[in-house]
Amino acid sequence: MMEQEFDRFLCGLLLDTAAEDGQAALEACARTAGQYSARYLNWEQKLLADPFGFARREKRPRWKKRLRTVLIAAVVAALLLGGALAATSVFQGKAVRWKKQEETTHTTHRFENPNYGEVGYTHETLPDDVRPGFIPEGYEQAECFSAMGHVSILYENTSDDRLFFDYQTIHEGMSLSVNSEYHKSWTTVHNGMATYVTQSMQPQEHFSYIIWTNEPMNVVFMVSGKVDLDTLFAIMDSVPAEF
Repeated sequence: MMEQEFDRFLCGLLLDTAAEDGQAALEACARTAGQYSARYLNWEQKLLADPFGFARREKRPRWKKRLRTVLIAAVVAALLLGGALAATSVFQGKAVRWKKQEETTHTTHRFENPNYGEVGYTHETLPDDVRPGFIPEGYEQAECFSAMGHVSILYENTSDDRLFFDYQTIHEGMSLSVNSEYHKSWTTVHNGMATYVTQSMQPQEHFSYIIWTNEPMNVVFMVSGKVDLDTLFAIMDSVPAEF
């Protein structure tokens, strides 16, 4: 066999072998297609939904990301603030007792449920996947914090405006504090649930808040942001009454 013929024969043999290996690899990929982690799928969904916004957030300096995390932690710490308070009663439902203490700049809400653990959710059973069915256009979930029966979700838009959706179980000594300076507040009943409204008189500078209790679920909710009350009530109305 001539040297050139041998080279062609050897080259063809190697190509056939590579084709067989490639076909086996393709078949293996086909068998494993779609087996991606939840973290990857979440990343892919955010990327496809808003490529430019996703790229902008990914390019944020690390210090800015850490600062945002610290701010969220500070909000969580404020919401979990507890202690014995000389308070004035706001609502008293079938089981839940809701009191408030108004100070110069903040109002602290304290909740008690003597039947904790008997009806509704506890720290251990509270789901962390409850979400409003309505969020204003342009906002998307940016962060989610969950610990000890408390879930805090941050939504942001491209202008870095923020909305918070928080919920937590009602137990003895549980309290949350909201900014009430330059606000007007009132109590009401909305959708059959005790509701407390704190509206900012300077909406471009301060958050407004809506707080309500779902006694059958043993959960207190709060939505807050620099948006009008109609938007906050629309978010409230879109939260499932049963979950």
